[in-house]
Parts: sequence; C-alpha cells; structure tokens
Amino acid sequence: MERRQFIKYAAGAMVGACFCESAEAFPNGLFRVFPSMLRMNPRLTGGPAHKYLKQGIEGKLKIQDDSKLHLALKSSTDFVYGSSGTRVTPQFVYAGALSEGLDEFMDKYPGLDAKKVDGFEYLGLQQFGTHAPALRLKGYLPEDFREGRRFELINRMNEKNEPVVSGRFRSFEDAILATTAEYAWRRDVLRADLPELGIHEKKFAGISIDFWNYAYYIGGNGCGKAMLGHYAGKGILDKEAYVWDLPRSGYSRIHYLARERMASLEVMNSMNRPIDS
Repeated sequence: MERRQFIKYAAGAMVGACFCESAEAFPNGLFRVFPSMLRMNPRLTGGPAHKYLKQGIEGKLKIQDDSKLHLALKSSTDFVYGSSGTRVTPQFVYAGALSEGLDEFMDKYPGLDAKKVDGFEYLGLQQFGTHAPALRLKGYLPEDFREGRRFELINRMNEKNEPVVSGRFRSFEDAILATTAEYAWRRDVLRADLPELGIHEKKFAGISIDFWNYAYYIGGNGCGKAMLGHYAGKGILDKEAYVWDLPRSGYSRIHYLARERMASLEVMNSMNRPIDS
C-alpha cells in the first residue's frame, strides 16, 4: 500500500474512533504507531497471515504443552465454557492478549511469575473494574472473583484523557481468566447484536466471529456494533476476504488491530495442536 493511500485510511479511522471506549482504538493510539504501520507496508490483497503479525511476536506463538501458559489458558477457557456456556479457544484468547501487551509482560517476566499483573498495561482490560460485577453475575467469572481477594481496582486515564477503572490481579492465572471472561462476554453481546442489525449468523461461519470478537474487545461493544452495522450496510461482509483487506471506512484502525490478532491466531493454529477445551 502506498503511503498516500494509507494516510487516507488513517484519516478515516479518526472518524470511527469517536465511538470507541478503548484507548487503543482512539486516534492518539493511531498516531503513536503510525511509523511502524508505514514501515510494515502491508499488502491488502490477502496472502499469508504472517504478513500482518505484530512485529516481534512470532517467537511467542508456540504454546508449550503443560507449561504455565498452557495450563492457565486451558483452565480459564474450560471454566468460562462450563459456567457460561460460551466457548472461546485458548489460542483465541492468547492471540488477543499478545497484541494487547502480554508479549511485553512475557519479556519482563519469562516465568510468568509476577506477584501482580496489571490488566490495563498488559491485557487491554481497561474497564475491568467496571465490568467485573456483571461478569460474575452472568457466570463468566466465579463468585469468589472479587476485589480484595483476586484483584484490586486501579484507576487510570485512557488516551482520551477519561478516567477508567481497571484491575490488578493476584496471579497470572487470574489475569488470564479475567481476559477470557471479557472475550466471552463480548462474544455473546456480538451474537445478540446480529438480529438487530439484520445479519444472519451464517455470515459468521469460520473466522468472522473471531474477527468481530476482537473488534468488540478493541473498540468496546458500542463501537464494535457501529462498525459491524456500517460494514453490513456497505456490503463489506459479503466480500470473501474482507477480514484480510482493509476496507476504506471510519473504522480502519480497529480493523487493522483485529486483523493483526487474526494473523497471530492463524499462525498459532498452524504451529500448535489444539488445546482441548
């Protein structure tokens, strides 16, 4: 993609970002990563998923059997499925977490043995403190997953200079469980939005449900719904390779980041045998 073209996509992303709760999807975040996005010079015609990987992440995509990472992912996805009935795969959660900052956490704590894990800094859990009561009530988190027992509230300012209440977790395992719970909750919100938007769930066979689950996590449920409605209205969902393209829209930033996570997931699935859940 030529730089002139990319700037047009970036300008469009600023429009869609005003709907978004996530600082990562806000224009300030866009400009912060502008240089690396331009250097990557991604092709928009599809192709191997590794073209769209976050820089420096490929060495972390292999999940070692019976490792602390493997066990945390499996136990979290098993619990959430058994309690809420919503299935997200361990690889899906891990691919998303890596792009949110878990890769930096793993560099800092190779043994995953930090005494506390900052959900805002490393997992994109910007509003976990606000969401936690509903996540417990709806079965995505266990009843004892409470402030003072398994996490503490932390007040932060996002890139829109708005106060948010995140969480700092007592263990790596609890941090992964919180992340899994948020992904499962947003997946259910996404599915509930489909009839209202006039979208048949058959359109979400294959990779589409994962792509939109990432979009809802990145931008927030309201922004994800607005983006999904926009894509449906423009006929973008009918295009076979739209996940790997970067459609010209006001949501280019979110699409770019969701595609990055999808690339990690696809490469990861080719490298790892399925983690039974």
